[in-house]
Amino acid sequence: MKKLVMILAMAIMVSGCATALTQQGMTVRRIQYDWAADCEFVGVVEASEAWGNSVADDQRSTLNQIRNQAALMGGNAFALSMSSSNLMHTLSQADVYYCPNIKGRKW
Repeated sequence: MKKLVMILAMAIMVSGCATALTQQGMTVRRIQYDWAADCEFVGVVEASEAWGNSVADDQRSTLNQIRNQAALMGGNAFALSMSSSNLMHTLSQADVYYCPNIKGRKW
């Protein structure tokens, strides 16, 4: 019984907690760099996630972190500049922009 409890405890610790997308983060869009010509550069953000349920979950979590951070910085768009993943870790970096009007669309 002790072994089972220890295995369950370790499984819970190893499974990562994905970052939830905030209400403000939901308004932030991913864009291509060429769409940012009429946008104001706000800054650079980095995000990392490790030991999630899958590489895809880690990647989604880092994008959620980027969206949340961009919203806190006053941005409404980001262009992903780097993303690197392996079975244990994902690291992403993005440039944050404030774009009042992209390709004729109001945000």
